[in-house]
Amino acid sequence: MRKFLLVLLIGIVLSACNTKEKRSERKTNEPKVYSNEFFSLEYPSDWDYEEEINDMADTIPAMSKGIRATFYKNNPYAPFHTVMVQKSAMFECFETPEEWRDLSVQMKQFSPEYIGTVDNLMLDSIQFGPYPAAMAGFVVITEDGDTLIHKQLVVMDGHDLYYLNNSYDWNDDGTLQKKGDSILSTFRIKNSSQDQ
Repeated sequence: MRKFLLVLLIGIVLSACNTKEKRSERKTNEPKVYSNEFFSLEYPSDWDYEEEINDMADTIPAMSKGIRATFYKNNPYAPFHTVMVQKSAMFECFETPEEWRDLSVQMKQFSPEYIGTVDNLMLDSIQFGPYPAAMAGFVVITEDGDTLIHKQLVVMDGHDLYYLNNSYDWNDDGTLQKKGDSILSTFRIKNSSQDQ
């Protein structure tokens, strides 16, 4: 009887160990998918997001519906890092991403947080997949006194305009920049003019 109880107890312990292993295997680091009517994006499973909608088209017919989604790791001890995608609500007034990028640079001059541009991030005539794009880079000082790099990719799909932003700590060794760029590489436009 003792041998039977011992074998039964060992069997229960081994079964519990296998169950724990299977449960931990189920926990994966598969990315989450954010999606709205305009675009989708994959982001890390331990990140959160906030969404803002700008629908002024009812009051200003020349404007379109805009949406901004900001992704971040909700950990106060982690270095500052956010990824943000914005579909602009602006009306059609420029034909190239470089013109929209230049407007973005000019508008930042009115914000005391933005203290300058990063020359090696100022790029013209680039592509983001099939879409024409331009890039800007800014140095930013936050209200808390942190210094950040704000890397902005301006992407055009027909007359629709998207801003893809990767903001990370000035002292980044390249890790945060690469992670943000990797997240932004999953950005997909729905009902793209390229599909028509």
